[in-house]
Amino acid sequence: MSGLGVLEQRLIKARQVITRRGDPGKRVYFVMSGSIQVAGGSESGVLEKGKMFGRIDILLGQDDVGSYTQTATALTESKLMFADAAQLREEIEKASPTVRTLLEHALQTST
Repeated sequence: MSGLGVLEQRLIKARQVITRRGDPGKRVYFVMSGSIQVAGGSESGVLEKGKMFGRIDILLGQDDVGSYTQTATALTESKLMFADAAQLREEIEKASPTVRTLLEHALQTST
């Protein structure tokens, strides 16, 4: 583990596929810079700085076994922060009730 706790950073090349719809998945990703195209699932579009994608359902405590619902591809060189969603969920559960409620509400409105 780095100084980022359960989070890791990675630079992604343009046109690199990050997740494939239907593949088993456990990670949640945060866009730090660049542009990510997501396709499939309930929404498609371009995600930029501050947005997240991946197994957000795990963060909401809904499902810890499953697959990615979208294919995500870097449109430009991008910096991503990512974590195992179950580990991140454990960190959320350690937070105070106020912080936990705020985070869960933010996650529900982002999906």
